[in-house]
Amino acid sequence: MDLPDRFKAYEQVWDQRMPRRLPVIIRLDGNSFSDLTDKIGCSKPFDHGFMSAMVDSASGVLAYTGGLLAYTCSDEISIVMRNDNTVDTEPFLGNRVQKLASLCAARATYEFGKWYDGGIFDCRVFIVPDIQEAANYLIWRQLDCWGNAVTSQAFWGLAAKYGKKTAMKMLHGRGTNERQEICFQELGINCNDMETRWKRGVVVKRVNYEASVREVVPAGRIAELEGKPGFDPDKVVVRSKMEADMNIPRFDGDETERKWLMDVLGG
Repeated sequence: MDLPDRFKAYEQVWDQRMPRRLPVIIRLDGNSFSDLTDKIGCSKPFDHGFMSAMVDSASGVLAYTGGLLAYTCSDEISIVMRNDNTVDTEPFLGNRVQKLASLCAARATYEFGKWYDGGIFDCRVFIVPDIQEAANYLIWRQLDCWGNAVTSQAFWGLAAKYGKKTAMKMLHGRGTNERQEICFQELGINCNDMETRWKRGVVVKRVNYEASVREVVPAGRIAELEGKPGFDPDKVVVRSKMEADMNIPRFDGDETERKWLMDVLGG
């Protein structure tokens, strides 16, 4: 075996591919973002600019992958993809684990870099048995979002009032419900009144819309095409865009709220 074939054989051993026609989860995490948020001067406990950067990063990865939705909270992004929509649907990047992880992490890092320097993402990818389990995954991440939001609200409020060391002692060993009560008793804050995007996260969805060719094609290109047989700049075409929902329901809520999530997932 010559050198090229030999080293390609080494690579192929680790070129793992996930089974087809099952929901794929892509989970991205900001690497050492606690240090980064200090460096770039983010407001605590919540920062509007940082949230915008995360939403744009989620939108960029969702557009790249062609996934169903992106869910983001804090420094984390989750993408849910399906590859069973039609008989002929093929998985994105062939469900190749290394390709998915490296390219999605790179895309998130690129999009985030439009806002702040120095932020990089790690990535893990996996499959779940069915779309119901994909919904359960998102319930888990949203519950984690709620717990983190309460903790952040409590810690930074107590730190401003008593100092960081005292705040850490007051919260040590306390569960989310206890920390929520501390927020109310010590800070006069009802965590249920926090903005939805902070306590439940944000969902980015792909939304289809109609527009004329003239509206979606650059003016210079329109000028090149005008006059050519069959070209109609006023022809209506269907395009898609990424749309962020800042007021999402509880994924583990009542039947209506649960249906909202399943509708987005196509379940």
